[in-house]
Amino acid sequence: MPHVGHYKAWLSDATTDARDRFSTTGGWLRPDNLPIAENMADLLDRELFTTINVDETGDHENSYYVWTGTFFNGESSGLHCNSWTDATDSFMGSSGFASRVDAWSGGPGWDCDFDPLAIYCMSDADPENIHKDGFEGSD
Repeated sequence: MPHVGHYKAWLSDATTDARDRFSTTGGWLRPDNLPIAENMADLLDRELFTTINVDETGDHENSYYVWTGTFFNGESSGLHCNSWTDATDSFMGSSGFASRVDAWSGGPGWDCDFDPLAIYCMSDADPENIHKDGFEGSD
C-alpha cells in the first residue's frame, strides 16, 4: 500500500518553487517502472529518460497538459491560479506536456477555468524504499 504522505504535487505557487517541495534527491520511476530521472538535476535538464504520460492506474495517455505553475528548471512561472486557490478566468496557470521529455514542465499558460488538467504526483520517499511496483514499502 502506498504511503500517501510520501507523494507531493509538482506545483509551484507564490511562495514555493516545485523543486523545493521535495526532500529526496531522486530518482523517479513511472508507475510502469520505467525510469524518468536519476536525480533532481536530471529531472530539470529538459531530457527525461521517458515521458510522464502514465497515470496512477497505469493507463498511457497519448497527449495531455498538466498544471505545474513551474518553469522547466523547477522555479515558479508566476502563473499559478493565485496559488491554486482560484479556478476562474481571472488568473492563469502554466502547464507541462506529459507526452514530451523536454517540455514536461514549463509549458503554456491557461485561464484557470480551463478544462480540468491533471497534476504530477511524485514520490518524496528515499529511492531505496521504493518497491518494483513503484510504491513505498512499510517503514
